[in-house]
Amino acid sequence: GVPYVAFTTSDYTAKGTVMKYNGSAWENVGPAQFTTMTSFTFRVEAYGDTPYVYYIDEGNGYRATVMKYNGSSWGLVGSAGFTSGEATNLSLTINDGTPYLAFAANSNYGRATVMRYNGSTWEVLGLSGFSTSEATSINISVDGGILYVGFSDYYNSSKATVMKFGTSTGAPGEVCSCQPQCTYSECGDDTCGGSCGTCEEGMVCDYGECVPEGGGGGQT
Repeated sequence: GVPYVAFTTSDYTAKGTVMKYNGSAWENVGPAQFTTMTSFTFRVEAYGDTPYVYYIDEGNGYRATVMKYNGSSWGLVGSAGFTSGEATNLSLTINDGTPYLAFAANSNYGRATVMRYNGSTWEVLGLSGFSTSEATSINISVDGGILYVGFSDYYNSSKATVMKFGTSTGAPGEVCSCQPQCTYSECGDDTCGGSCGTCEEGMVCDYGECVPEGGGGGQT
């Protein structure tokens, strides 16, 4: 395949550029510095001859943005900054022309979420914040039609964890039941609209753990 590289400028603007190797030299894919605002975690993923970029978009509240190259220019895939809140640890894969983005959602205490572009908008696949704890070093891939997400699991001594989505990449109409995520949490949100428990008087919930009041301070 064709090698691509994505990078941002070293100054405060941090605008993104993509280049490819044409067999003898590196050349720009579209214009240089084509992103309009500062772009963090700026990465490229190719699907056939079509390169996609994905990044944390400072101009849209540090939410995720995905773009693709149509042969002459870069355009948005869906809307800019489509995640519900700040996103980190992004990873993108494209399967049968459908982009899937995995990321850690700050609105879910850094737990992993996967979204899929359905041709007109981005939608959450399965549960939002499905990992049991904060996820870092996220990587998403598809093998044999099965969607896999690997990550470093904070509450499991930051060891590697791999999860898969059901039995497919999510056929239309496929429904997943919500499973409370309290394995490593004694309090706080269970990711299904409920609670993993409450803390005793004088204690507060700090990211799933009851700690002395004044020594932490997360969700009560």
